[in-house]
Amino acid sequence: MRNNARKTFIYLIALVAFIIIAGYAGLEARNYLSGPSIVIENPENGVTLREQFVEIRGRAEGASLLTINGAKVLADAEGNFKQELLLGLGYNVFEVKVLDRFNREEKKLLEVVYKPNPSGEQISLINK
Repeated sequence: MRNNARKTFIYLIALVAFIIIAGYAGLEARNYLSGPSIVIENPENGVTLREQFVEIRGRAEGASLLTINGAKVLADAEGNFKQELLLGLGYNVFEVKVLDRFNREEKKLLEVVYKPNPSGEQISLINK
């Protein structure tokens, strides 16, 4: 009887170890299975800006390549990125795209409007 209890205990320990290892592997594989993702934190989509430059800031998870309108952008180890860009007068569209190591991609379009200072003052770069 004692030998039977020992076998049952060993099988139980092996089963618990297998469940822990399988659960950990599933959590780690989730990022690989889901593909890359993009979150744009700043600016909000559709916003009207008064400044000629905009800083696009966000987070790209699972990305091996990150581009904004085709230009490569560097992200830190956590996937955070920021890029300052010049706006054209009126409607501007930015395509933020990420690729992962398996060439799966995700794209987000960011649309902003640049409307200069309503007072109509011209800013001069020449000192008078």
